[in-house]
Amino acid sequence: MWATAGSTTNFGLMNLDNHVATFKGDGTTNFNGGGAGTNTVDNMWATAGSTTNFGLMNLDNHVATFKGDGTTNFNGGGAGTNTVDNMWATAGSTTNFGLMNLDNHVATFKGDGTTNFNGGGAGTNTVDNMWSTAGSTTNFGLLLLL
Repeated sequence: MWATAGSTTNFGLMNLDNHVATFKGDGTTNFNGGGAGTNTVDNMWATAGSTTNFGLMNLDNHVATFKGDGTTNFNGGGAGTNTVDNMWATAGSTTNFGLMNLDNHVATFKGDGTTNFNGGGAGTNTVDNMWSTAGSTTNFGLLLLL
């Protein structure tokens, strides 16, 4: 799937299993939902100037490979999990992990832009391998995470 510049794509996921094999987003993409469902994205490229929102409430989210050139927001809470296997946030990009009471796991992350890990509550945040290049900014503002 390719969503062109200026487009808005909404995946409204309520107690629903969603699977996207390949997605290129040039516009605004919203993965929003809640309940007992799962959201899976195999390969995604969000180009410069794009905005990608994962608004996950009590929903399991898995992204296998993600390249973010724009703004990417992983926001959510509740009993769900967020997993990203491989992510590259390029120079000029902004990536926000704002997860409240939600378990977050990133296996491999390369940050060339600005990355913010913000959250709180009873969730966990783990990053197995991380590389932040010269000129990048990485912030860990995690409160009461266990």
